[in-house]
Amino acid sequence: MTVSADGQIQRQWCDGKSGYLAQSSLPLYFGLGGVKHADQIEVRWPSGVVQTINGPIEINRQYEIVEMN
Repeated sequence: MTVSADGQIQRQWCDGKSGYLAQSSLPLYFGLGGVKHADQIEVRWPSGVVQTINGPIEINRQYEIVEMN
């Protein structure tokens, strides 16, 4: 997942299988500093689908993003 905000870009991934004797944690957290909103979220799913959510996107919230077919 890639989050763009105020000229900065942050990337994180969740593969669902990393971690010793456990599944990796599902939530991804992004520290955006003092920005007022995120400009865009891009998700690259294992299926190859790229899903883009354009902003402004409210910060300090939790979002559930589900793969679209």
